[in-house]
Amino acid sequence: MGRNTIFGLGAVTALMALAPMANAAIVLNVSDGNGTGPFGTVTLTQVDSNTVNVLVALNASPQYQFVDTGSHDTFGFNLLGSPAVTFSNITAGFYAGTGFSNGFAGTFTYSLNCSSAAGKPPDACANGASSPAPGPLSFNVDRTVGNLSVSDFIANASGFTFAADVFGPSPTGGNFTGLVESRGTQPPVPEPITSSLVGTGLIGLFFLHRRTRR
Repeated sequence: MGRNTIFGLGAVTALMALAPMANAAIVLNVSDGNGTGPFGTVTLTQVDSNTVNVLVALNASPQYQFVDTGSHDTFGFNLLGSPAVTFSNITAGFYAGTGFSNGFAGTFTYSLNCSSAAGKPPDACANGASSPAPGPLSFNVDRTVGNLSVSDFIANASGFTFAADVFGPSPTGGNFTGLVESRGTQPPVPEPITSSLVGTGLIGLFFLHRRTRR
């Protein structure tokens, strides 16, 4: 293998490493007695080696909105190994919680809230469904020590990866408030920019190969 070819392979590898990665949107489509949605989506995007952005977008039609009811928080998830993390760039009105457990959805070590609490920012929603928030909810998860990737977001013992407390139309009429969940995750897939960069690199390798053969 010629020096130019080796250099070209290294360039393609570097481009792939630098390109942002995101997983396909994970659908919130499970609930305990309130239909099968879809209620919304959760999208994870790799920001850097120890930071992942989480975007939770609830459906606008029919409309579901964020609330904080019962003993659980507004949004919950788990990470492989339960590492120490901090939250940043949180949508105004939401703030970091302390995790929660639910009889149907199971345990979530990490959470965010939007209900009334002393010393917290202006509320995105009131306790219960008196003032729901449409969202979307966006925030960064920053691992304190070590790397964090989208594949670190794992299902809990009950099989649920994410849970969101929502207010919305009930399939039997009227409205409901309660948790909606997602089962499992999908592997990361390249963003369009990744595909473009890789394609450019492969074209470059083709011409390098032709050049070395002359």
